[in-house]
Amino acid sequence: MFGRFITEDNGYLYILLYNFCAFALQMPMGVVLDALDADRSEGWDYALATAALGVFCTILGAVTHPVILGIGNALFHIGGGVGVTKADRAERSTVSSSSASFLPAGSSQDIDSAAVFLPMDTSLSKGLLPEEPLPGKWYGQGLGIFVAQGAAGLYLGTLAAKNGVWETGFLCVSVIMILICAALWYMGKLRNKEEAESVSAGAGQREALRQECAGKGSAERKYSGKEFSEREYARKEFANRKYTEKESAERESARKLYKKPEVLPVLFCMAVVILRSHIGLTVGFPWKTGITAGTLTVLAVAGGKMAGGYAAAKWGLRKTAAVSLALAALCYLFSAFMPLGLAATFLFNMTMPLTLYWMLCRMPERPGFAFGFLTFALFLGFLPGYFGLVQTFAGNITGCAGSILSLLLLTAMMGKKHGCG
Repeated sequence: MFGRFITEDNGYLYILLYNFCAFALQMPMGVVLDALDADRSEGWDYALATAALGVFCTILGAVTHPVILGIGNALFHIGGGVGVTKADRAERSTVSSSSASFLPAGSSQDIDSAAVFLPMDTSLSKGLLPEEPLPGKWYGQGLGIFVAQGAAGLYLGTLAAKNGVWETGFLCVSVIMILICAALWYMGKLRNKEEAESVSAGAGQREALRQECAGKGSAERKYSGKEFSEREYARKEFANRKYTEKESAERESARKLYKKPEVLPVLFCMAVVILRSHIGLTVGFPWKTGITAGTLTVLAVAGGKMAGGYAAAKWGLRKTAAVSLALAALCYLFSAFMPLGLAATFLFNMTMPLTLYWMLCRMPERPGFAFGFLTFALFLGFLPGYFGLVQTFAGNITGCAGSILSLLLLTAMMGKKHGCG
């Protein structure tokens, strides 16, 4: 975009077309990806395939048209975002399910052993996101790491274009992206093979357990057939009832949490993202000149996004949002001083993984739509500055006011203590 298309006669229009395709289109693409994932075939990862297709379109778009380039960006980000969310869930589900064990029939925990033949725990099979931080787990940290790299890429691309070396950089990056996609595909094949072997081993354990139960059942035939049947029936009935009660409780909890779309909190979340997008594009600093200042600013933006996920994992979404935005508002007032300006940038961007993770918690079955919904908000935040619809104020006042307004919106959005509080 910076090295070729913006310098053309239609460069101003190309900026709008690219941003629409790159950010607004992620929402409908996310809906399609959610539909594919809902009925996915074994061994086929649609998120990875979408991201890889995005890489191909990015490479193709760089030599054809900004629309193709923007579509490639959208495909990569929606595929990568959903993939990171799924990896976050798998990390927890693996640990949560690892505690399950096969208990020999007739032991003191014989009742629980019957549950291994029952359907899988619904919360694990659906990979629902947790409502509270889990020690040692992502809790959205991966999302912060994923989205943070865009700022660094944008800055490096701009430098390459300004120095006339974008063609060389484009070729090198294209080769690297293709190699990484191939490596991810190969790693996925290995993972599927390991999962198949694990399932096979689990089936062997189940069969051994069944045979052991059958052997013990033969030994117990010395008791009257009626007595044994009654005991076996009572054991299975208790296990089934225990599972049914647990499943019912989970459904009731999910029904209370997600039965009605929380329209107002979702709109508040969208407004926070619009504000962050607008402020990030319009607020400047008097000291931001030269490569050194630009590099430090980019590091502050990317570092803030990554730090937001880690802070939320340790202290929760509410505390992280309150502290980071309150300090950001204070630092913005004195942002003409370079260290405080960098601190304001760092703190203000900490909310990005918070809003994204909160939205994913509201829509655990539709991660693609949740991710795309907020990137659409980023596009809306870009429009006022592009069309010159908003009067420009001093950076320190705009940043401070935006931080305070974002804090109020986030406080109202997370006001009720439920769901990713």
